[in-house]
Amino acid sequence: MIRPIDLKAQIQAAKAAAGNAAADVAALLSGYVTSATAAKDAAEAAAAQAQDISNISTTDDAMTAVASDPDSAFVARQSASIQEVIGSVYLRDYIQAGATTAANRTAYQQAIDDAAAAGKPLCYDGATFTFSGAAVRDDADDACHWATSWGTHLVTNETAGQGILRVAGERTIMSNLNLDGDNPDLDMTGVTAAAQSRHSHGVWLEPTAHGSRVFNLKVSGFMRAVTGGSFTPDNIDSATGVTPETFPPLTDIVVDGLEVKDVWAAVNPNSLTGMTIRNVRGSFKRAQGDGAGGADPHLLYIAGYSDGENDILFCRDITVENCFAFDSVTTAAFKFRAVIGLTMNGMSTTRSCGIFDLIRVSNFAITGAVCAEDVMDAGAPGATRMLNCVNGTVDGLVISGADGAATGGLVYIDQCTGVTMNRPRLRSASTVTDSAGVLTVRGGDDVLVVEPYIENYHATLSFYAGVLFTTDPGGAVVDPTIVGAFSFGARVAADDATLVYNPAKMGSWATQIIRIDSSVTSAKIISTAQPTDPLSDPDLLGWHTGASMASSGGAFGKWSSGQSGTASIGDIAFDQYGTLWSNAPSSNHVIAADFGEADVDITCMVKLGGQIRAGICLRAVDANNYVTVSRAAGKVRISKRVGTTTVTVLAEVATSYPDSLEAELRGVVVGNTVYAFLNGQFMVSYTLTGGEETTFVSSVHGIAGQGDATARWRWPAVRSA
Repeated sequence: MIRPIDLKAQIQAAKAAAGNAAADVAALLSGYVTSATAAKDAAEAAAAQAQDISNISTTDDAMTAVASDPDSAFVARQSASIQEVIGSVYLRDYIQAGATTAANRTAYQQAIDDAAAAGKPLCYDGATFTFSGAAVRDDADDACHWATSWGTHLVTNETAGQGILRVAGERTIMSNLNLDGDNPDLDMTGVTAAAQSRHSHGVWLEPTAHGSRVFNLKVSGFMRAVTGGSFTPDNIDSATGVTPETFPPLTDIVVDGLEVKDVWAAVNPNSLTGMTIRNVRGSFKRAQGDGAGGADPHLLYIAGYSDGENDILFCRDITVENCFAFDSVTTAAFKFRAVIGLTMNGMSTTRSCGIFDLIRVSNFAITGAVCAEDVMDAGAPGATRMLNCVNGTVDGLVISGADGAATGGLVYIDQCTGVTMNRPRLRSASTVTDSAGVLTVRGGDDVLVVEPYIENYHATLSFYAGVLFTTDPGGAVVDPTIVGAFSFGARVAADDATLVYNPAKMGSWATQIIRIDSSVTSAKIISTAQPTDPLSDPDLLGWHTGASMASSGGAFGKWSSGQSGTASIGDIAFDQYGTLWSNAPSSNHVIAADFGEADVDITCMVKLGGQIRAGICLRAVDANNYVTVSRAAGKVRISKRVGTTTVTVLAEVATSYPDSLEAELRGVVVGNTVYAFLNGQFMVSYTLTGGEETTFVSSVHGIAGQGDATARWRWPAVRSA
């Protein structure tokens, strides 16, 4: 931040002290140009300065406005203020009509050197010219390169792979410059990839350019519009023995106002500490020709330095606001790698191939981001990817895929720690139906996505999954809303995943609202429609919310709490309300799993319908040998099944409760005694005997039924007894 000063008071003091003009002018400009140089210059030209002071009243209002808005307002109005007070060196006075491009470079460098020697700004007004060769260089502290507006000048370097300006001095200001690489196709034929990374730039801020400011620039036709950091163009590709001590970071940089086109990146530092980037807009593209290397372009690419395996240098304390990328259908607009401390707000893209790509970023916060008409390629990591990121939040992310675009997933969270995404809105109209999730979580520790809204608005095609847990364990998604056609509202294909959902919000168009793969053993699938919160019940061993039970789903017998079906048979399906039901007539339907304890207390809402029996399975030896507590034709019954056909009633009691109505059935087994309850009332008990006590000792329990397709089970829960 440029230091605000009381200019109004200083102007008045200068006017009252015309006899000491040089000292007053030097004090007036303290903080904007080198004080010592200004004082010396003023002493040599006191008469000219006195005339300037006599005219200074015309700049009172502008200078006062500068003091109230010391960054952007200063840049917008500094030209008149500085010119009135001390004058500028004019670049146009050095450029000769008809001169060669090589001569123009020499003249440009001379103008920079003369401005530095005089301690004056270099004004670009009226300087439209082309030069050739390497970029010019400014080593002076407190230098200023400025123009009234973009339209007053244009500086072009016609040499492919070369840049415009290298800045090495501290506190340099660049304002309203219009810089062109004369290369709209980014054709780097004959330019090596190393030379491109070293030299093709609008402005390079060298490691000593601390405190520099870039305001309101227009740049086109370069690999990088603004770049720099811990390296110089001379050592960035050949650096050895890189450590934070040998390559200290560039510090305190502001880029505010940058419009680009036909660039590989608008802002691409190579490690620094303390950078603010605001109001960057434009398009970017991949370089062409020999040596281009096909590297992915981005509007912003903020990265540290890696030796290929480990991050050695980092970008730290980065703030990015109000940046906009458009018409760049190549890669994500904003990429950050090896960054510690990142704040982003007001980011947006349209007709781009993704918005964010974050790799090894820690301590970050993103708010208010919009990605419209996204065309992220199918198979790509996602319109927003976070890989190995730590301690961050993303709030208010909106991504909408372009209509009919062959997009893959929209958000991909991969092996992150301590990352929370709140209320993202993700809309896809993709024509791709491969195994992708609109929201994909690939493992991680303490990764949480809260209340995502996920929609497939394609008119005819079904997207694969709204939410996908894949490959690696971990991650949680809470209360998603799934709208439109999906093969699966959510698919759980990884252990230790947690899905908390409301069945009514999981998409009536989904073929299966939830699928849990048969390889998963420890996922937690929790329905908010359940009468009991499983996470707050210390005795709860397992539960079922009706997910993933169609036999065609490949996970028959899987319980929502993660237990694999160890004794399951028949054909039991589910609906979007989490209700299990027998899918076809069968003599035996069982969904049972090992809950680790023989003594259990199981509750389940059960509707008998036309079944011979429907209820709870206890201590199953296998799918054909178990004890049941069931509802059966006006009775509550305790039975045992032995083999494929023999069912023996052990105890029963009549009930007046209608079979056609749902009721809470409860079965408890403790030691050798089985207890049956209906709607909270004890009904009947039975003590295992005659060998039953040694046969039925397992820790496999669940639900069971026999008969037609009208029985229903809802919210079975297994607790320790």
